[in-house]
Formats: sequence, C-alpha cells, structure tokens
Amino acid sequence: MAHFDHKQIRHVLIRTPNYIGDTINITPCLQLVKQEYPEAKITIICPDLVADVFKYDRRITQCIVFPLSRRKKWSTYRYIL
Repeated sequence: MAHFDHKQIRHVLIRTPNYIGDTINITPCLQLVKQEYPEAKITIICPDLVADVFKYDRRITQCIVFPLSRRKKWSTYRYIL
C-alpha cells in the first residue's frame, strides 16, 4: 500500500447514496473527513432528491447535482463530468 502525506490531499470527492435516509446517515462522516483533511475542499456528488441536505453545510465546497431518474444511464456520467 502506498504511503502519502495527508497534508497533500487538497480535494475530496464524495458520492452520496441516492435516498434521503441513507444520505442523512452519512452526514456525520463529513466531520471525520474534515478532521482528517482540514485543508481539503470537499465536493459532494448527489442526486437532486438529496441535494438540500447539503445546502447550508459549511464543510462542503461544492455540490454537483444530477437527476436521479438518469442515475443508471451512461449519460449521467457525461452530465457530471
């Protein structure tokens, strides 16, 4: 396993679950990520159904939202990128 300096991590990308209950359950993990990588920017990729969960979260630098109905199509990934 490669070793790296945690201070070199500048950006963390998190893909959330698709549904509101599961997404709320992972929100405490954001604090752990911020503690481990305090200088890193955190970007969330989430379906439109759960985007409001992160609307006022100061730990989040950016929230990329995609429509849930397209989640299993390849066009979703083109939309995100």
